[in-house]
Amino acid sequence: MLFKILNIDFIKLQSTYLISSVILVFIIVDVLQDFIHAVIYNEGFYLSESLIFKSFWILVPPLSIFISFLYRKKLFKLNIILGFKLLLISILHIFISALIIIGLYALILKIDFLFLDVFKEMLTTKLPLSLLIFGILTFIISTRKRELKSEFENKIKSHLDIKDGKTIYKIAVDKILFIEANTPYLSIKTENRKYVYNSSLSKFLSLINNPNFIRIHKKYIVNQNAILKLVSRANGDYDVILKNNDKIRLSRTYRKNTFSILSKNSIETK
Repeated sequence: MLFKILNIDFIKLQSTYLISSVILVFIIVDVLQDFIHAVIYNEGFYLSESLIFKSFWILVPPLSIFISFLYRKKLFKLNIILGFKLLLISILHIFISALIIIGLYALILKIDFLFLDVFKEMLTTKLPLSLLIFGILTFIISTRKRELKSEFENKIKSHLDIKDGKTIYKIAVDKILFIEANTPYLSIKTENRKYVYNSSLSKFLSLINNPNFIRIHKKYIVNQNAILKLVSRANGDYDVILKNNDKIRLSRTYRKNTFSILSKNSIETK
């Protein structure tokens, strides 16, 4: 309840905690590695210096968010030039890290370093690691985006938001009787009224992803639960009679598929 009141996305919050925890573990391991190296080679170990150089890891989360933003804007797809983009981000990562390290050394330890020396050192030691990190993150982001898209596409929509002027109507999809195409809009008919919706019939079917709705004509989609019976015309065509007595012509193009679907529901045919 508290997360809803504060408008906090709990899943994103969990992801933030997870990334922060992983980065913290990497920093601890990296510092421990510096300590072991100092002990083995009988060198001095200074925690403050070791932590300053771990600024490299602190920049991973914000740059990961930046990559995610580029991916959402379709500027970071998995293609041939992806390697070049990853290289640029990795160099940017090292460039900013070098600036932070120099700044922290000057501010905390009162020691001045040449930027070029620090940048070259990090470029030779950290560039492969940076490329690996952002390469893995890009793969994870792209995979997760595809999974979310698939989940969204496979989810049956229960309600539809329809805007009419400044008013937004929330209608239950199962209350829709039929949809009529009136290019470039759709007329959505319920028991109470008609609504105008900006879409095409094919896009609408994909949006609601509901097997109860079937195409019976190039201009009509019908909720099969609203069908009362099929009535034959003299020329061999059929009319679809709805429970509210609306009548819609069944196109010959969609007749075979419609009969196949409705035969399972024991719809009366005359």
